[in-house]
Amino acid sequence: MSLFLGPGFDSRRLQTSQSEVCRGVAEKRSRAVPCKEYRSNDKAVTPDSSDFHYVYILVSETDPDRYYIGTTENPETRIKYHNQGKAPHTSQYRPWRIKNVISFRSKEKALEFEQYLKSHSGRAFAKKHF
Repeated sequence: MSLFLGPGFDSRRLQTSQSEVCRGVAEKRSRAVPCKEYRSNDKAVTPDSSDFHYVYILVSETDPDRYYIGTTENPETRIKYHNQGKAPHTSQYRPWRIKNVISFRSKEKALEFEQYLKSHSGRAFAKKHF
């Protein structure tokens, strides 16, 4: 599996396999990796979510052309916060739903990727790939 971060963020391709992600090798590289659920003996196994920082993309259910990009340590709590109208930038276009969530081990990398997605080339990247 590969993830391309775009020319404005990191122009290299990150190659990972599901076994690398499961073992945590890819996370040690401080790069964006998919946060997937794996099954082991019929039990769901996920990495400890407290170790991750997330970049999320929200889409308004009332106006599907409206998007919001942010970072958080807990996407479930954050979407509730937006839908309760507590965030001034998103209160006008409630309710929101999560379109994408990208996990990072590094808070700095998450903030960097958020800023990239908010740039002109980042918006084009998100529109094309997400």
